[in-house]
Amino acid sequence: MQWPQIALFEHFFELLSDSGIQRSSSNIKLLREFQLVEKLLVILKKSKGASTTTLTLLNVLHALLCTSPRITDVLCFTQFTAATILTSLEDEKVVNLAPGTDGTECNLEQHSKLSPEEAKIILRNRCLKLFFSLLYMGKKINQIL
Repeated sequence: MQWPQIALFEHFFELLSDSGIQRSSSNIKLLREFQLVEKLLVILKKSKGASTTTLTLLNVLHALLCTSPRITDVLCFTQFTAATILTSLEDEKVVNLAPGTDGTECNLEQHSKLSPEEAKIILRNRCLKLFFSLLYMGKKINQIL
């Protein structure tokens, strides 16, 4: 992903997490009217599972879905998450997930990259963590941002 796109997603997140409740809710409503959830899911599908862009996109999605979301947005997100499930259990046994990360990070050797399967597993786990937080906690996926 290019830096201007990352900056745009971070700006969306800032708009959605604005300290003024009325401003924040009007920003959420406006971005929902532009069907941003569906558009972000298309971008998320193309992003790498362990990138900063992915985390920023998931934070924006969380902000859009955590307060009175449209049912179509939730449905799109759950369908997207279901599409990340691998069909073979054997594929996941070889993935070396980092302990204590809820399966959202991979143990990589110094100069290795994530395989497409590893990236998909990490993306799926991050989406499931987001969905869990929507159901039970209402907290952000990544507190580092």
